[in-house]
Amino acid sequence: MDLTCFARQLTDLILSCLRVLSGLPRLFQKLRAALPLKSMWANRDDGHSKNRNFQTTTAKAARGSTASTSNRQFNASNYHFFEFTWGSKMTYQSQLIAAYGAARRVRSLSTTMLAGSFLLLQATPSFATLDNTANAIGTPPLGAPTNYGTSSQSVPVAPAAPKFTMSKSASVPTSALGADNTIVDALDTITYTYTVVNTGNVTMSNVAPTDTGPKFNGTAGTNTLGAFSPPTATIAPGGTQVFTATYVLSQLDVYRAAGIASAVANTAGVTGTTPLGVVYTPTLASLGPTNTATTTIAAGAKLTISKVAVLADTVAPGNTALFADLNETITYTYTVANTGNVAMTNVKVNDLHGTPGVAIALGAGGITNETVSVVGPLGAAASTNTTLNDGIINTLAPGATATR
Repeated sequence: MDLTCFARQLTDLILSCLRVLSGLPRLFQKLRAALPLKSMWANRDDGHSKNRNFQTTTAKAARGSTASTSNRQFNASNYHFFEFTWGSKMTYQSQLIAAYGAARRVRSLSTTMLAGSFLLLQATPSFATLDNTANAIGTPPLGAPTNYGTSSQSVPVAPAAPKFTMSKSASVPTSALGADNTIVDALDTITYTYTVVNTGNVTMSNVAPTDTGPKFNGTAGTNTLGAFSPPTATIAPGGTQVFTATYVLSQLDVYRAAGIASAVANTAGVTGTTPLGVVYTPTLASLGPTNTATTTIAAGAKLTISKVAVLADTVAPGNTALFADLNETITYTYTVANTGNVAMTNVKVNDLHGTPGVAIALGAGGITNETVSVVGPLGAAASTNTTLNDGIINTLAPGATATR
């Protein structure tokens, strides 16, 4: 039998008994109103006479009033009566009413406590059993249906054991959302997909991934991972929920990881709440290695160049002002910018003059005075110029500019 049901039946039986007892004083009160009651036993003084007249005193009083008395003749005969005073009636009935009220409170409290315990056991199976009772009922040829026996079994329930597994994947970064749709750059995105499976034995609510966002070649991203969709979920044992989130790239993120295989990486966790309201957050290691995802930002190599010529115009007989004349000098300045998303090495200018074209030499007497004029987002250390005045920039970081 269910423990809660048994408690209800037991307390109902007690209440029924108390209800009967609490009604007795009213019954005696009615008898007293209908019959004269003597304050002592009425009996035959000689043991023989059937009819003797006794002087009796009766008293009736309403609650809270004073009883009045009167004299009357009463044939006692064989009647024996005893008197309940109003006070004794009130005391007796008050105690019964108090007991009845207490029993009702006990019934309510015990039922509530037992029901609460039952819910607790359901939520915490480690202390629970599955109880089942079967009855053998049959109807004999000349009788009513009869229960001929019962058999019960209790099977212990496995302890509550919340558990998750997670697999995470990362999309290939987009290239069409940024300023240059031919390469990955700022405002392009990476979409992450999280597949969470409830491998425990209790339903988990408020389930959601936890993710601090990707790292780019080991450095945390400059932006914040977008919101999860859906924000949370409830997952039954054996159930699966798929979440997604999007990260918007900054130019610095791209510069740090572009062209390096699997350089965009991060590890996600998951959290959820048990039926008892306990937050469960497994360690990242217990979810791995499928909770780590990597992706690669494709290298996008690009350089732009601009060239400026400055004429050293001289005023001499036969020269034409503002035009190049014999023995006048033209100085060329070259500006090379790395507009791609990866560093470029051995950056130099190849300038052909004359017909057929002859390349201007690099270094002394040719292209020289090379310098990094704009260091770019990665800073000065990201670009290198090992040998001065050789016309070559050894490394030009993305976003940096060199002149010569």
